[in-house]
Amino acid sequence: MSKVTVNNTIHPVSVFSTGTQGPIGLNWQEEWSPGVSYAMRDAVLHAGSSYRCTMPHAAFAESEPGKGTNWATFWTLLAAQGARGERGPQGEVGPAGERGPQGEKGHTGDAYESYGVSIFRSEGIVPGGYYADRRANAASVQAYLYAEIIDGDPGSAVDLYLEVGGSMVLGPIMVTQGNPQAISSLDVSVAEGDTVSFVVVSITGGVVRDLFVKSYGAMT
Repeated sequence: MSKVTVNNTIHPVSVFSTGTQGPIGLNWQEEWSPGVSYAMRDAVLHAGSSYRCTMPHAAFAESEPGKGTNWATFWTLLAAQGARGERGPQGEVGPAGERGPQGEKGHTGDAYESYGVSIFRSEGIVPGGYYADRRANAASVQAYLYAEIIDGDPGSAVDLYLEVGGSMVLGPIMVTQGNPQAISSLDVSVAEGDTVSFVVVSITGGVVRDLFVKSYGAMT
């Protein structure tokens, strides 16, 4: 036990021996880079792992830590990159984003006119003209026609025409039970105010109780 005097007052003090010197630390050099000169005890990070330099050198491809063909001559591994962890649970749905600007107005599509009849008679339809339920509201070119026997005896068939403004413009069209007729690429002009009708000229092979016919095309 030793003593020291401070302001005429004696104080006891303890004196300890000097401890041993600890090991020399590392010189952290951040990310490894080719062309940089490294000294002993320099440490770098590369590809997720850390390395300590064991031989002074100017970095080149063969000395690339963990990858170069001769890397172990210049470096020793300090800590390897950890394995990728499992995927975490999906987070909560975030709030809806702000509404985006309104897009440009699209092109106006073609307007269509259609004419159709559904002819039904429980004891069987008969030949004759069957008018669509209205006159043409606007001029159009009828491009498609569809006809189907909805209810008829097996083997029954119907021959019909399309009539516009009192004139036969298409036909004869034969429709048989179980085989609808779908005709496209027609070019039948209908003027505003024209009547459109479907004329049944004959029924063969059995009784037809329900016949559906429709035409449609773009307005002009």
